[in-house]
Amino acid sequence: MSAPTLSFQTTHARRSAIGNLRLRLKPTHQTRGSVQGAWWPRTDQLHTELPPLLAALSPRMGSADRVIYDETGWAPATLHMEFRGRSIILEGSSTTSTNVLSLIGDGFGRLVLLVVPPTPTQPARTRP
Repeated sequence: MSAPTLSFQTTHARRSAIGNLRLRLKPTHQTRGSVQGAWWPRTDQLHTELPPLLAALSPRMGSADRVIYDETGWAPATLHMEFRGRSIILEGSSTTSTNVLSLIGDGFGRLVLLVVPPTPTQPARTRP
């Protein structure tokens, strides 16, 4: 039995990537550190948040083949996703660093992003 696959219209993904994506990348000449940028998704729904990210990154990075994500920070997702006619493997991992997402592709290697959770946890309040 195969896992369900999600499909997205590329025009919607392209439109969303232009106006609503919250993403910051290091300049390409700065190679220090293991994280190349930060991404602020608006929800914990990976299947909704990922297409605009992929659309925004594809002109600079090329096509992603696999996405590895911290499964504790996202709602359950399918194992594959269709994006612009390509099948992308979604790999949830409990051993990957917390709040990190890795995009892997033949053309660019690995891009690691720090994920800022959509609803940051509030510190515990103490009584006076």
